[in-house]
Amino acid sequence: MNYIKSILFTIFIILCVSVITIYTRNKELIKFNSIKLIQANFINEEILFNEINYTLDSIEFYSDNDINNFKEKIYDLEKNGIIKDVKLSYSLPNKILVNIKSNKPIYFIETKFNKFILDENGAIYDTKFSSSIPSIPTVDLIFENDKFYEDWNTKQQGIDLKILINNINKNKSNEQYLLNAFEILCWFESNYLYTHVNSISIKERTINVYLDKTKILFSKDYKEIKNQINKINQIVNNKELLDSLNINDLTDLKEIKLFFNNQIVIKS
Repeated sequence: MNYIKSILFTIFIILCVSVITIYTRNKELIKFNSIKLIQANFINEEILFNEINYTLDSIEFYSDNDINNFKEKIYDLEKNGIIKDVKLSYSLPNKILVNIKSNKPIYFIETKFNKFILDENGAIYDTKFSSSIPSIPTVDLIFENDKFYEDWNTKQQGIDLKILINNINKNKSNEQYLLNAFEILCWFESNYLYTHVNSISIKERTINVYLDKTKILFSKDYKEIKNQINKINQIVNNKELLDSLNINDLTDLKEIKLFFNNQIVIKS
């Protein structure tokens, strides 16, 4: 009896495979041409389709070569740094499933000429896809030394990220100061001061962060940046200190100087 059941089951499987094969050849059942975005942090399907010039209404007219080009364009999204990872998978009868992971943007950084995105790791990217990014604060980045801008064409409407980086690299100290500034801003993202940051200014001897009415001064010495961040981290939620100063939080202070050795100078 078991033997007969096995034979019948095998025959059934063969028939199913045969039917599917014949139907596929005649109807092109398995043709992956319908792209679907299943997961993304801030890119929606409309933005994705516009980026790769794909329309659902035309899927029956796309050739295999067209579909391959669409897939290449999707993978190319990783060239935009805010896109961390792109994965494609497939679902019968015809779907190409797109999964996009992004770095977390924390600030728009506005320079003298343009705007960029700073992520949680301290990396910067251009503002492509920025229209779909959830609302994040904008911080003005100011270099007090005009030599930083001297080779830029101020008549241009915008300066792209490559030009910004090339200009920074002409002076390695500029590069380090900028990295220090981004490290400081990343710390602010971790606490209640995050939305209070208005601007960050790289001056001759200090890096100054301006909150609503509070100025916080860091030394430009990269060796001291982590130590100074640790200093402010110790007081940002220190209720005993805040009570002793008769304030609710650090935004009630006028000035905080962190660059002195083993001390914090506070002006209320």
